[in-house]
Amino acid sequence: MTHTYIDTLIYINIVLIIFILLVLLQPISNIKYNRIPSIENNEDTKIQSILKVFRDYNITPHIKIIDTNSVKIANGYQSDKYYIYITSYLLSNLSESELEAVVAHEIGHLVMKHNLKHFLISWLALVFGINAFLLSFIEKKFYILIPIAIIFLYIFATLILPLLQRSDEVKADLFACKAVGADTVKSALVSIDNLNKTPLKFSPKYMYTFSLTLSHPSTTVRIKKINEWSQKHGEDKFPS
Repeated sequence: MTHTYIDTLIYINIVLIIFILLVLLQPISNIKYNRIPSIENNEDTKIQSILKVFRDYNITPHIKIIDTNSVKIANGYQSDKYYIYITSYLLSNLSESELEAVVAHEIGHLVMKHNLKHFLISWLALVFGINAFLLSFIEKKFYILIPIAIIFLYIFATLILPLLQRSDEVKADLFACKAVGADTVKSALVSIDNLNKTPLKFSPKYMYTFSLTLSHPSTTVRIKKINEWSQKHGEDKFPS
C-alpha cells in the first residue's frame, strides 16, 4: 500500500471524526431549541406532575407536547440534551402518576446518556464498514473485507444495536422505579400498551426471531425485569 493511499485513508478518517464532533456539538449550538414554548407556568395538574419529576432531579424542564390525537399514538421520547417529547394522546389518557413514570423513564435515558452511547457505538460500526470498503478498493487483496463488513453491519443493525437498546430501556425503567415506584411504572407500561393496542407479550412464534430485532422489550419482559430488580435490591439500590 503506497503512502498516497495511506494518506487518503487518514484524511477520510479525519473528516469522519470532524463530522462526528460537529454532530455531537450541534444540539448545544442550535438556537432553535431555545424557542420551544415553555410549559413551566402551566397550571394543569398533569403538567405540574411532569415538572415535579424534573425538579426532583434539578433538570431544567424542556418539554414539547406533540399533537397526535388525530392518530392516537401514546408515546414519550427523549431527544438531545434535556428535551422530552410527549404526545397529546398520552397526556390526555394517562394518570398524573403514570405521566410521572413516563417522564422519569426518559430522564433516566438522559442521565445515563443512552442516546449518546447508541450514537457513538453506531458511528464506530459505520466507520469500520467504511474503512473496510476503502481498504478493499485501495488494495485488492483486502477484497474479503467487503462481505465481512456487509455481514457485520447487517448483524449490528438488526441484532446488536437493538439488544443494547432493549437493555437500556430496562435500565430506564428501573431508574423510573426509583423515582416514582415500581407499581406506577408497571401501570404506565400497561396503560401505554392498551392505548396503542400493542401486545403485552410476543407470541412464541416470533419470540426468537422478530422480537430480537426490536428496540423495546415486550411489556411482559419489562415488568418481569422490574419485579426481579425489586426483589433483589429493594428500594435502596439504584440501577447502574
